[in-house]
Amino acid sequence: MRRSTFTTPHTQHAARRGQRFEVVRQITEPDATHDAEVLPMYVIRFEDGVEIEAFPDEVEVTETEKTAIEELLAYLREQADGYDRTGNTQKARDKDPHPFYQRAATFRTWANAVKATT
Repeated sequence: MRRSTFTTPHTQHAARRGQRFEVVRQITEPDATHDAEVLPMYVIRFEDGVEIEAFPDEVEVTETEKTAIEELLAYLREQADGYDRTGNTQKARDKDPHPFYQRAATFRTWANAVKATT
């Protein structure tokens, strides 16, 4: 799973944190400028056209992050489903939306936002 925005623990490209990018190519073979122990790396291009080389943790979602995202999504969906079960009929919801349905919609919006950013 690839990130949708750049993140880095390093200071070299810290100003790029949060910027959208696309992967141009992956570097998998050692060469004159890339030792085997630093590979794989990625060449990425930001929306302003600047290309840099990035480490996997700057481009890919880690297993820990992936687990946290999946747990958050499951929680948000569970909350939305729970609120759906506590309301009235669709007709009543259309006429006077119950706060529970508004909360369910909010949880679904949050879940979609989390999914879209990963």
